Amino acid sequence: MKYLAAIIISIVVFTFSGCESIYLEDENTTTDSQLNENYFPDIKKSEGVFVKLADYLFSSDLAEGKTFYFDKVYSYVQNEESKFDEAPEIFQRSFIKVNNGSFTTVTEYKDTKEKNHYDIYSDKIYSYEYNPAIELPISVAKNDKVYEIVENDIVKRCIVNYIGAKDLLPVLPLYVQNDLKNYLKVENGGFLLSQFNFESIMHVYCGTTDRYTTDIYYSNKFGQVLKVEKDIDKDILKVEVVDVESVRND
Repeated sequence: MKYLAAIIISIVVFTFSGCESIYLEDENTTTDSQLNENYFPDIKKSEGVFVKLADYLFSSDLAEGKTFYFDKVYSYVQNEESKFDEAPEIFQRSFIKVNNGSFTTVTEYKDTKEKNHYDIYSDKIYSYEYNPAIELPISVAKNDKVYEIVENDIVKRCIVNYIGAKDLLPVLPLYVQNDLKNYLKVENGGFLLSQFNFESIMHVYCGTTDRYTTDIYYSNKFGQVLKVEKDIDKDILKVEVVDVESVRND
Protein backbone atom coordinates (compact mmCIF):
# COMPACT_ATOMS: atom_id res chain seq x y z
CA MET A 1 0.00 0.00 0.00
CA LYS A 2 1.44 3.40 -0.87
CA TYR A 3 0.61 6.64 0.83
CA LEU A 4 -2.62 8.51 1.18
CA ALA A 5 -4.10 11.52 -0.63
CA ALA A 6 -6.09 10.29 -3.61
CA ILE A 7 -7.70 6.94 -2.80
CA ILE A 8 -8.75 4.36 -5.32
CA ILE A 9 -10.94 1.77 -3.68
CA SER A 10 -12.56 -1.43 -4.86
CA ILE A 11 -15.86 -2.48 -3.35
CA VAL A 12 -17.28 -5.92 -2.78
CA VAL A 13 -20.84 -5.99 -1.56
CA PHE A 14 -22.23 -8.90 0.41
CA THR A 15 -25.86 -9.14 1.51
CA PHE A 16 -26.93 -11.30 4.42
CA SER A 17 -30.58 -11.46 5.54
CA GLY A 18 -31.34 -8.20 3.84
CA CYS A 19 -28.40 -6.36 5.49
CA GLU A 20 -25.76 -4.86 3.26
CA SER A 21 -22.14 -4.63 4.34
CA ILE A 22 -19.65 -2.85 2.12
CA TYR A 23 -16.05 -4.00 2.17
CA LEU A 24 -13.34 -1.69 0.93
CA GLU A 25 -9.77 -2.49 0.05
CA ASP A 26 -7.18 0.06 -1.00
CA GLU A 27 -5.62 -0.98 -4.32
CA ASN A 28 -3.41 2.03 -4.93
CA THR A 29 -2.84 5.49 -3.56
CA THR A 30 -0.84 8.48 -4.68
CA THR A 31 0.33 11.70 -3.05
CA ASP A 32 2.65 14.61 -3.62
CA SER A 33 4.17 14.14 -0.17
CA GLN A 34 7.81 13.12 0.08
CA LEU A 35 7.70 10.39 2.70
CA ASN A 36 10.22 7.98 4.12
CA GLU A 37 9.45 4.36 4.92
CA ASN A 38 7.77 5.32 8.21
CA TYR A 39 5.32 7.70 6.49
CA PHE A 40 7.07 10.56 8.26
CA PRO A 41 7.37 13.62 5.99
CA ASP A 42 10.71 15.12 5.04
CA ILE A 43 11.21 18.87 5.08
CA LYS A 44 12.50 20.37 1.86
CA LYS A 45 13.20 23.86 0.61
CA SER A 46 10.18 26.16 0.39
CA GLU A 47 8.58 26.35 -3.03
CA GLY A 48 6.19 28.83 -4.63
CA VAL A 49 4.52 31.82 -3.03
CA PHE A 50 4.06 32.40 0.69
CA VAL A 51 0.50 32.76 1.98
CA LYS A 52 -0.93 33.64 5.37
CA LEU A 53 -1.78 30.46 7.24
CA ALA A 54 -4.82 32.00 8.96
CA ASP A 55 -6.34 32.74 5.53
CA TYR A 56 -6.72 28.97 5.11
CA LEU A 57 -7.39 27.86 8.68
CA PHE A 58 -10.56 29.94 8.84
CA SER A 59 -13.29 31.12 6.51
CA SER A 60 -12.77 34.48 4.80
CA ASP A 61 -16.29 35.36 6.00
CA LEU A 62 -15.39 34.92 9.68
CA ALA A 63 -15.95 38.31 11.35
CA GLU A 64 -16.41 39.75 14.82
CA GLY A 65 -19.99 39.93 15.99
CA LYS A 66 -21.02 36.90 13.93
CA THR A 67 -20.73 33.13 14.24
CA PHE A 68 -19.61 31.17 11.18
CA TYR A 69 -21.30 27.75 10.94
CA PHE A 70 -20.99 24.55 8.98
CA ASP A 71 -24.38 23.09 9.84
CA LYS A 72 -23.45 19.72 8.29
CA VAL A 73 -20.14 17.97 8.92
CA TYR A 74 -20.00 14.24 8.17
CA SER A 75 -17.59 11.90 9.95
CA TYR A 76 -17.05 8.37 8.59
CA VAL A 77 -15.03 5.57 10.18
CA GLN A 78 -13.78 2.45 8.40
CA ASN A 79 -13.20 -0.25 10.98
CA GLU A 80 -10.50 -2.92 11.24
CA GLU A 81 -12.51 -5.23 9.00
CA SER A 82 -12.27 -2.59 6.24
CA LYS A 83 -15.98 -1.79 6.38
CA PHE A 84 -18.02 1.39 6.60
CA ASP A 85 -20.94 -0.33 8.26
CA GLU A 86 -22.51 2.52 10.23
CA ALA A 87 -24.15 5.80 9.32
CA PRO A 88 -21.81 8.78 9.60
CA GLU A 89 -21.78 11.01 12.63
CA ILE A 90 -23.32 14.34 11.62
CA PHE A 91 -22.43 17.41 13.66
CA GLN A 92 -22.15 21.18 13.48
CA ARG A 93 -18.85 23.10 13.41
CA SER A 94 -18.76 26.78 14.28
CA PHE A 95 -16.23 29.58 14.82
CA ILE A 96 -16.28 32.82 16.81
CA LYS A 97 -13.70 35.58 16.34
CA VAL A 98 -12.75 38.13 19.05
CA ASN A 99 -10.27 41.01 18.76
CA ASN A 100 -8.18 41.28 21.93
CA GLY A 101 -6.12 44.30 20.94
CA SER A 102 -2.62 42.94 20.26
CA PHE A 103 -3.97 39.58 19.07
CA THR A 104 -7.14 37.94 17.75
CA THR A 105 -8.74 34.80 19.20
CA VAL A 106 -10.71 32.33 17.09
CA THR A 107 -12.62 29.64 18.99
CA GLU A 108 -13.82 26.49 17.23
CA TYR A 109 -16.80 24.47 18.47
CA LYS A 110 -18.08 20.98 17.70
CA ASP A 111 -21.82 21.35 18.27
CA THR A 112 -21.80 23.32 21.57
CA LYS A 113 -18.48 22.00 22.92
CA GLU A 114 -15.26 23.96 22.48
CA LYS A 115 -12.84 21.94 20.37
CA ASN A 116 -9.91 24.31 19.93
CA HIS A 117 -8.96 27.94 19.99
CA TYR A 118 -6.27 29.98 18.31
CA ASP A 119 -4.50 33.18 19.33
CA ILE A 120 -3.33 35.02 16.21
CA TYR A 121 -0.54 37.60 16.54
CA SER A 122 1.17 39.64 13.82
CA ASP A 123 4.12 37.21 13.68
CA LYS A 124 2.80 33.85 14.97
CA ILE A 125 -0.26 31.75 15.76
CA TYR A 126 -0.85 29.64 18.86
CA SER A 127 -3.10 26.60 18.55
CA TYR A 128 -4.43 25.08 21.78
CA GLU A 129 -5.26 21.72 20.24
CA TYR A 130 -2.48 20.26 22.40
CA ASN A 131 -1.11 21.16 25.83
CA PRO A 132 1.16 23.09 25.84
CA ALA A 133 -0.02 25.18 22.91
CA ILE A 134 1.59 24.71 19.48
CA GLU A 135 3.22 27.69 17.82
CA LEU A 136 2.35 27.92 14.11
CA PRO A 137 4.04 30.15 11.52
CA ILE A 138 2.18 33.22 10.32
CA SER A 139 3.06 32.51 6.65
CA VAL A 140 3.85 29.28 4.81
CA ALA A 141 4.75 27.97 1.36
CA LYS A 142 4.88 24.47 -0.08
CA ASN A 143 7.20 22.12 1.88
CA ASP A 144 7.16 24.31 5.00
CA LYS A 145 6.67 22.75 8.42
CA VAL A 146 3.43 23.82 10.09
CA TYR A 147 4.27 22.20 13.42
CA GLU A 148 6.00 19.24 15.05
CA ILE A 149 5.21 17.67 18.41
CA VAL A 150 6.41 14.72 20.48
CA GLU A 151 3.94 12.65 22.52
CA ASN A 152 4.88 9.39 24.27
CA ASP A 153 8.11 9.23 22.21
CA ILE A 154 6.09 9.43 18.97
CA VAL A 155 6.92 12.35 16.68
CA LYS A 156 4.21 13.96 14.60
CA ARG A 157 5.21 16.39 11.85
CA CYS A 158 2.88 18.41 9.61
CA ILE A 159 4.05 20.04 6.38
CA VAL A 160 2.41 22.05 3.60
CA ASN A 161 2.09 19.67 0.70
CA TYR A 162 0.22 21.77 -1.86
CA ILE A 163 -1.28 25.21 -2.42
CA GLY A 164 -3.52 25.91 -5.42
CA ALA A 165 -6.74 24.97 -7.19
CA LYS A 166 -7.89 21.41 -6.53
CA ASP A 167 -10.87 19.12 -7.04
CA LEU A 168 -11.11 17.10 -3.82
CA LEU A 169 -13.67 14.60 -5.10
CA PRO A 170 -10.98 12.03 -6.12
CA VAL A 171 -9.61 12.21 -2.57
CA LEU A 172 -12.89 10.98 -1.08
CA PRO A 173 -13.17 7.18 -0.75
CA LEU A 174 -15.73 5.86 -3.21
CA TYR A 175 -18.02 4.65 -0.43
CA VAL A 176 -18.12 8.15 1.07
CA GLN A 177 -18.83 9.66 -2.36
CA ASN A 178 -21.72 7.27 -2.94
CA ASP A 179 -23.15 7.73 0.54
CA LEU A 180 -23.10 11.52 0.22
CA LYS A 181 -24.59 11.38 -3.24
CA ASN A 182 -27.24 8.70 -2.81
CA TYR A 183 -28.33 8.91 0.81
CA LEU A 184 -27.34 12.15 2.50
CA LYS A 185 -28.60 14.15 -0.46
CA VAL A 186 -32.07 13.07 0.66
CA GLU A 187 -31.30 14.14 4.24
CA ASN A 188 -29.80 17.43 3.04
CA GLY A 189 -31.28 18.30 -0.35
CA GLY A 190 -28.68 20.95 -1.20
CA PHE A 191 -25.74 18.52 -1.26
CA LEU A 192 -23.79 18.38 -4.53
CA LEU A 193 -20.52 16.54 -5.16
CA SER A 194 -19.44 19.40 -7.43
CA GLN A 195 -18.92 21.54 -4.31
CA PHE A 196 -15.55 19.81 -3.77
CA ASN A 197 -13.88 21.69 -6.65
CA PHE A 198 -12.08 24.63 -5.02
CA GLU A 199 -10.19 27.57 -6.49
CA SER A 200 -7.54 27.60 -3.77
CA ILE A 201 -6.68 24.73 -1.42
CA MET A 202 -3.89 24.24 1.09
CA HIS A 203 -3.11 20.56 1.65
CA VAL A 204 -1.35 19.88 4.97
CA TYR A 205 0.11 16.40 5.36
CA CYS A 206 0.90 15.02 8.82
CA GLY A 207 2.83 11.83 9.44
CA THR A 208 4.07 10.12 12.60
CA THR A 209 6.95 7.85 13.38
CA ASP A 210 4.41 5.12 14.24
CA ARG A 211 2.82 5.23 10.76
CA TYR A 212 -0.30 7.31 11.33
CA THR A 213 -1.11 9.81 8.60
CA THR A 214 -3.46 12.78 8.31
CA ASP A 215 -4.31 14.72 5.16
CA ILE A 216 -6.11 18.01 5.86
CA TYR A 217 -7.46 20.23 3.10
CA TYR A 218 -8.15 23.90 3.82
CA SER A 219 -9.99 26.25 1.47
CA ASN A 220 -9.13 29.95 1.54
CA LYS A 221 -12.88 30.59 1.39
CA PHE A 222 -14.22 28.06 3.91
CA GLY A 223 -11.35 26.85 6.12
CA GLN A 224 -11.02 23.10 6.75
CA VAL A 225 -13.23 21.20 4.32
CA LEU A 226 -11.81 17.66 4.40
CA LYS A 227 -9.67 15.53 6.70
CA VAL A 228 -8.55 11.96 6.00
CA GLU A 229 -6.80 10.04 8.77
CA LYS A 230 -5.27 6.61 8.42
CA ASP A 231 -3.67 4.16 10.84
CA ILE A 232 -1.43 2.29 8.41
CA ASP A 233 -0.78 -0.75 10.62
CA LYS A 234 -4.36 -1.22 11.83
CA ASP A 235 -5.82 -0.28 8.42
CA ILE A 236 -8.35 2.10 9.97
CA LEU A 237 -9.56 5.04 7.92
CA LYS A 238 -11.42 8.13 9.17
CA VAL A 239 -12.95 10.75 6.88
CA GLU A 240 -14.39 14.10 7.99
CA VAL A 241 -15.99 16.19 5.26
CA VAL A 242 -18.06 19.38 5.36
CA ASP A 243 -21.06 20.33 3.29
CA VAL A 244 -20.10 23.82 2.14
CA GLU A 245 -23.70 24.38 1.02
CA SER A 246 -24.71 24.27 4.70
CA VAL A 247 -22.72 27.39 5.64
CA ARG A 248 -24.34 30.08 7.80
CA ASN A 249 -22.78 33.33 8.98
CA ASP A 250 -25.11 34.77 11.61
